[in-house]
Amino acid sequence: MPHPRISFHALREIQATLRRLQTEDPALSQTHTFHFLAPLLAFTCIFALGVVIPRHPQLKNRAADLVDNGTVAQIAQALSIVVAGVVAGLLVLRVVICVFARLGMAFCEMDLDELDPRRPGDEAFNITPANILMSGIFNGDG
Repeated sequence: MPHPRISFHALREIQATLRRLQTEDPALSQTHTFHFLAPLLAFTCIFALGVVIPRHPQLKNRAADLVDNGTVAQIAQALSIVVAGVVAGLLVLRVVICVFARLGMAFCEMDLDELDPRRPGDEAFNITPANILMSGIFNGDG
């Protein structure tokens, strides 16, 4: 296991880099990221549909029957299901981008000195497996 000082130093460097990117890079915004990834996601969904349908005989037969004998309403319904799937994927993408942005903001605002286990004044009690076990026994949780 790496030394705690080394890992906190690496975390501080990552935090400083993220802060710098957050303040200096206007392209690193939720809107810009969504506009960049949305066409890729839509293409991936349609491409996956084009790969999955020919590989499964049941889907291939249903698609061929729909194209050959389907009414306009049935074709419109199938297309609306595909569009709804892509829109649902885009909504999930937007939520994921929002969550990662909030996590990044929280990480940038976090005070790593407070989490450092070797900061002054905390030498009296270290959390070890033995301490956790003993606290569970004495508290009646174990």
